[in-house]
Amino acid sequence: MIGHRKLQKPFPDDFCLLCGGPPAIVGIFVPKDPESWGATKGKTRILRYCLCAECSKGDDVQERVEKIILAELAGGGFRC
Repeated sequence: MIGHRKLQKPFPDDFCLLCGGPPAIVGIFVPKDPESWGATKGKTRILRYCLCAECSKGDDVQERVEKIILAELAGGGFRC
């Protein structure tokens, strides 16, 4: 199992979720309704993602990240 501290640092194969560039920021998304994000009933869902410095500055970053994560969990693979 990977520890929380290791999850906070970029891995060699990480990329920006929005543009595919090199990561500068690692984010952790914990949905309020884990079941709607693929978690088993009664379990928490933790989703890790990376953003580059440029993409992390946008006003709508949170909405774009959530949209992409939800699409990828549904098997759609999506980029904004």
